[in-house]
Amino acid sequence: MDSVLLEIVRSRVAALQRLDMVALEGLPAQSREDLPELGKVAVVEYHDVNDEGDHRIIVQAARQRWIGMFTATAVDGFVLRKDGERRPLTEPEKWPYT
Repeated sequence: MDSVLLEIVRSRVAALQRLDMVALEGLPAQSREDLPELGKVAVVEYHDVNDEGDHRIIVQAARQRWIGMFTATAVDGFVLRKDGERRPLTEPEKWPYT
């Protein structure tokens, strides 16, 4: 695991955790930021809502290597339940983003 990517993800998730429910609900479905100062690193934040009305917030940091392929990724996030409670993502919830 790339420790730089892991630190980026942890920092972004911590910042998102500090947002209130209204701000989290207003996040776009996807946003991307490239970090050229760290090499070819991209940070993508995902936001979706399941059928029960829970919001899933995922942060993915990836380092691009050959011909656009990502060779190192870090992923974490949380679920904001409709009752306002938050819980970390489970490992299976992270898999599609790794």
